[in-house]
Amino acid sequence: MYNPNTTLENLTKETIKLPPPVNLGHGPWTAVGLQGITVVEKLVGFYLGATFPKEVTHYTFDSPIVIEGHPDNNRGHVYKFDTGSDKAVIVFPQRSGAYSGARAVSAFLYSQGITAYEIIPPFLGQRGVLKKKGKRKSGIKSARLSFKQVEQTYFQAVNEGHGIINQVTTEKHIGCFGVSLGAQYASLLHGTSERTKAACSFLGGGDLTHLIFHSEDKFPLYLRGCVKDMDMDEDAVRKYVAAIEPCNHVDTNKALDMLIYGADQDKVIPALSTEALVDAWGEGVNYRTISGDHTGIIWQAKELLQNLAAFYHEKLSSKVK
Repeated sequence: MYNPNTTLENLTKETIKLPPPVNLGHGPWTAVGLQGITVVEKLVGFYLGATFPKEVTHYTFDSPIVIEGHPDNNRGHVYKFDTGSDKAVIVFPQRSGAYSGARAVSAFLYSQGITAYEIIPPFLGQRGVLKKKGKRKSGIKSARLSFKQVEQTYFQAVNEGHGIINQVTTEKHIGCFGVSLGAQYASLLHGTSERTKAACSFLGGGDLTHLIFHSEDKFPLYLRGCVKDMDMDEDAVRKYVAAIEPCNHVDTNKALDMLIYGADQDKVIPALSTEALVDAWGEGVNYRTISGDHTGIIWQAKELLQNLAAFYHEKLSSKVK
């Protein structure tokens, strides 16, 4: 279950030079390695007008949820981009790709005077599964998890977020953000936390059952195979995922502080999944539709991030109760 009172064990803290961005383990840059990914980061910064700090605070901790057989995954990581502001945003990345969206968003928010916490969620980056020759493969799908273990990754990500709010954040006004799978985590964190004052679900959604049966993304397709092996129909799946379903964990009193973006041509997160999340949050939720598909919106990133920073500046203001 999602526990807003989560505490983190064996919490460590050190100031380090900003490490290379996390390669999420898929895409054409995977084979290039960290040198190539660092080049991408410089291009991202130039394109967005974002500033990357020279140093960050690196926190590690034991996850409050343990997934058997994956010790590296059970050690959490977060990087703090510290502006000294009383406003902070916890940032969850997408499921896969050559470059972590959390890094780009964190750098942009940092450039706008908002402290950001770049999260390394379950099975990404240094939490990925070790493969041959010591290489690490990112992604829940790459770990070949069972359906039950996938459920545990949701509890891991969200409860780690609660623990970070309880023991790591020092700011008064806290928000959260996520893109794609990370957007589900952000919605769940905001819906189950009394501490978050604003959240943005960017290209995420709810109704996991619809997502599993109708998305064209590799991860839902993998889960569809799990469902087939378990001989479950849609009704059975709906009951099975109820405990982690984003639509079941909303706080309609916070609808005005919830920003949801959907893409009108998105085949990874179907429109019905996004609309289900909008309906669950209820009247007053800020719902915006972008023209494009799940990846094409990158060409609108600068304007979207400017809007995002304005949203957090407004909602995390001391004047807002």
